Amino acid sequence: MRFDRQVLHRLAWSVCALGLGAAALPAQGRSMMHRDSTTAEVMQVVHQLMVNHDKLRRSVVNLPNGVRTVTESDDSTMVTQIQRHVIMTGAFVAAGHDPNLPMSTPALHGVLQNGKKIVRRAQVTTKGMEVVETSDDPATVALLQQHAAEITELVKRGMAAMHGGAMAAAEPAAAPASAPASAPSAMQHMPGMTHQPGMTHEPPTATASARPTRAGQEAFATIAEIVRLLDADPTTDWSKVDLEALRAHLRDMDDVTLRAEVRMTPVEGGAVFDVQGTGRVREAIRRMALSHGATIAPSDGFTWTAVSTATGARVTIRATRTDDRTMQSRIRALGFVGMLTLGDHHTVHHLGIANGSMRGSHQHH
Repeated sequence: MRFDRQVLHRLAWSVCALGLGAAALPAQGRSMMHRDSTTAEVMQVVHQLMVNHDKLRRSVVNLPNGVRTVTESDDSTMVTQIQRHVIMTGAFVAAGHDPNLPMSTPALHGVLQNGKKIVRRAQVTTKGMEVVETSDDPATVALLQQHAAEITELVKRGMAAMHGGAMAAAEPAAAPASAPASAPSAMQHMPGMTHQPGMTHEPPTATASARPTRAGQEAFATIAEIVRLLDADPTTDWSKVDLEALRAHLRDMDDVTLRAEVRMTPVEGGAVFDVQGTGRVREAIRRMALSHGATIAPSDGFTWTAVSTATGARVTIRATRTDDRTMQSRIRALGFVGMLTLGDHHTVHHLGIANGSMRGSHQHH
């Protein structure tokens, strides 16, 4: 039996939304779903967040040049989903790649297509994510604020936000917005939103096949996610892809995080960290510590200076403002590895190492 390509595409999305997995599709559909696996993963996360929207809370503040959002939950599963969503969509924004998600608005299309004009900094919070997105382009700023308002409507009302064009009518909010509300079970197609036919938005039933979500090893899962992003990007130049470079960088992260010894000395304005190791760990420390300063922006509120030592590196981190006692205490509390985690550059960096656009970064010999 032959299947119409468009029908298979829609069927694939319906299966993803239901959480049934690729096994429910005919062979042609499984092949198509594999090619769209990154987008499928994004939509599965979105579906879970919308079904559980009453467990979410969100605040939005419009900035002169962008928007600051905080999305959180007291449910640990939802916290993980929030963080996954921010990381996955952040990679699309950084690449300026619009994957034509099955549920999209003109504002979302505009944000993704103008990704190269956006500076995006994401910070993990104890219960979710804080994201600041800014741009020097006024039209892009308007798109960021409009899309933030749309997401707030979804968090407030779940799928009910699509009834009668509620999201299409959403205005960007200058003041923080929060307060989730329950969503009716009926579903209508809202004006201005692309929505693939056949998708369902009810919670998965007990008859739906369960799918494992853990890859079993974090570095393997990271590489698998990057492979999905490369597959989903039609501009990928496979002659430049270097997953071995990414694997080496992930090994460095593992060595520095788990095997380096760190001694902190408080100094005026912050702290000095002597990061030490032997052999492979020593070299990993040098690569990461000495290159990390390039990722620090003035808006971060601190400076990072690193020099090589016989056993690794000495890193000095100070608050940008001498009167910023909170930042000084934060530096000492987070320590070397905690300060390394700040910002949203790691995921973008991983994609850049893999696709060759950041070749030479954290060079291994």
